[in-house]
Amino acid sequence: MRMHAIALLISLIVGVFSITTEELDRLKDEDGIIAVTDANYAQISKGLEDYYNVLFITMRSTNDEGVALCKICLDFEDNYRNVVRLFQSQFPDKKVYFFSSDVQETRQIVRDMDLKNVPHAVVYPPKKDGEVYSWAKTPFYKYELVDKEVSNPLHFGSFLGKIMEVEITIPQEFDVQEFLTYFVICTAIFVVLKRVVLPIVGNKGLLFSIVLAFGILLPSIAGFKFTQINGIPFIARDGKGNIMFFSGGTGWQFGIEVVTVSAMYVAMSIVVTLLVYWKKLCKGNDNANVLGSLFCACLMFFLVHTTLAAIRLNSPSIHLNSSAYMSLLNY
Repeated sequence: MRMHAIALLISLIVGVFSITTEELDRLKDEDGIIAVTDANYAQISKGLEDYYNVLFITMRSTNDEGVALCKICLDFEDNYRNVVRLFQSQFPDKKVYFFSSDVQETRQIVRDMDLKNVPHAVVYPPKKDGEVYSWAKTPFYKYELVDKEVSNPLHFGSFLGKIMEVEITIPQEFDVQEFLTYFVICTAIFVVLKRVVLPIVGNKGLLFSIVLAFGILLPSIAGFKFTQINGIPFIARDGKGNIMFFSGGTGWQFGIEVVTVSAMYVAMSIVVTLLVYWKKLCKGNDNANVLGSLFCACLMFFLVHTTLAAIRLNSPSIHLNSSAYMSLLNY
């Protein structure tokens, strides 16, 4: 009887300090996020059974001039709210609550978690039956806030999706700057081909046939299909969000690494072909012949140097000297 009474007393105490889903739902703002304060922190931080807790710790304070003391906090908060809206609209039945805590309004969370800086974004796994649960002590998944990705909803959405085993669809906005960049580059290439290259090419049909052949051969022999079959990612990123063009080993390669290396060899083949036929293409123009040959020779040296640097990156134990350069050129 005594043990039963003690157990009943403990359950009553826990019930008093816990919070219900109905109470949490009433605390949600227009984006479905619950603001954590010193008044509700003690109850909210104990979690709910079977529910994920996603917590964003920020600082919204400004200085006397109205400038934010933590700019990255504000930048990520816009991203956080955007992803939360998308998540809840696509997975309304998923058991998860989203929280935000301003350290100026929740002093207790700073003390409990021994915070030294902001912002932080963490995901707590669901509370299990009978588990002693608190934000200060329960293990969590931490989202690395990288400057380059702080405003990228796809990056944060992918992080949440992996943990909760869902696939969030992030609609991409039309990027005017990116469009103009590609438009200018493609236009410049088109103008150069039309105004410079085509006038000096006698057999245009042969040129287009060569370009088409390379376009078919490159994806066919590059090994890109091998990376698809084996589930190797096409683009991989490091901890800072930068694209990794080379894997740094010889066991396997990223998809973009396969294409990059293949493009290097194709480019060297094209430059060698140009060196052989350049004099014929110039049709007696000595100045164009000399300048073009020098340019192709310099370009060839650059491509060989880049290729050897890639080889050295994947196989640091290989020592390359002048004989290696010559053997590669002869090959």
